This record gives sequence, C-alpha cells and structure tokens, in this order.
Amino acid sequence: MSVKNRLNYEVFSRINWSLYRFNPTDKNYFPKSAEYVVQDIDRFLSNPSKDNKVNERIDEFSLIKEYQNNLKSFFNELYFNDLSGSFLYDDKTELPIQFALFNDKSITLIISSVYIKHTYNTLELSSKQRATKVLSSYILPSLKEFAKHFPDSKIEYFAISCVYGSKDFSNDSELNIKPEFLVFMVPAETLKEYVDLELTEEALVNSAEIFLSDRNMVTGLKKIEITID
Repeated sequence: MSVKNRLNYEVFSRINWSLYRFNPTDKNYFPKSAEYVVQDIDRFLSNPSKDNKVNERIDEFSLIKEYQNNLKSFFNELYFNDLSGSFLYDDKTELPIQFALFNDKSITLIISSVYIKHTYNTLELSSKQRATKVLSSYILPSLKEFAKHFPDSKIEYFAISCVYGSKDFSNDSELNIKPEFLVFMVPAETLKEYVDLELTEEALVNSAEIFLSDRNMVTGLKKIEITID
C-alpha cells in the first residue's frame, strides 16, 4: 500500500476522536496507552486475518513481525509531552502501526492516530498555526525515539500522525469542537543527522512531508509547509 493511500485511510481517525469526545466513558472508544499497544502487538501477530491479504497488507504484517522487538521498545519509551502516548484505534482489527511505500519504493513506518488531548482556539490560531503548535509541542520532541530504536534498518522514512481538537471559543456548542489530523514524515537519514546534532530543527522540518486535514475538510489531506520560529 502506498503512503498516500494509507494516510487517506488514517484521516478517518478523526471519527474515532469524535466518538470518544461524545462517549468519554465508553471503553470501546477510549484512547489506548503505549503499554497497551505493546501487548496488542502480540495479539495482532498471533492472528493474521484474511483482511490483511484482502487489503494488500500481508507485507505490512511481515514487517511488523520483523520489527516487533524494535516497536515494543519504541512504545515503551515513547513520550508525547504531557501524554505518555495514547492512541485512537480499533484494537479488534488494527494497530497504530503501519508500513507503507513512499514513491513506490521507500519503506515508511507510520505511527498513527496519536491522541492529543489539547483543543486549540480557532479565534487565536489559523489551521496552519494550530498544526505548528502540535508539531513543536508533541511531534518534534518524540522523533529521537525513531533513530534510537530503528538504527541501521531498511526503513527509509518515519511518520507520525496526530489527532487533536479545534474550537471557536466564542461558541459553547459541543458541535463547534472539531478534530484535525496532522502528519509529519521525515527521511530516516535526515532524522539521524538531526539527532546527531548535525542538522538544525529548521532544516529537519524543511526536509519533511507535512499533511493536514483541518476542521473544514470533510475528507482528504492537503500538503502544507511549516516554519519553526
């Protein structure tokens, strides 16, 4: 599966955000902890369903199996600022872990559907400014874990997708709170240079592929550029 197709599918994690928002006590919709994901990797690998083959995910399944120890170590140490990493996904059929091909050839690891509990004010920040806040506060501090736990692998790109809230704070209606979806994808070699202090944060962000589905978009993604001050 291509990165583009995978991310267009992952955009629907905004629905999971809304389900949790309006059903906060329903365990079916509650964000899963990083510790839960570690246990869920074994469950996922012990039950290769027919859906994997139908959805052209058999290679993805094999890669998760190949990198299962790396993934478990990654999630055990993952930290998203004020969250220990929580994820909105259907644990009956999925993991917040995907492998896909970028430009039809480059293996890409996607850590998906990270739940960000913060809700941003649309009166103060544009959609791009809100995305910049998420990138600076949550995504960039976590990137070093990719380089640490996947050294010298055949993975050529790393990506993180996040879901977070947006609201016009002059309107108290619950329906005014809407989710947004952000993806940050960076070349593995560039990330290594950044972690090794050979590259600035600005250069890292400039090298990345960044995609956004904001509150006004029903489906799909748009590619954006972000400048870190």
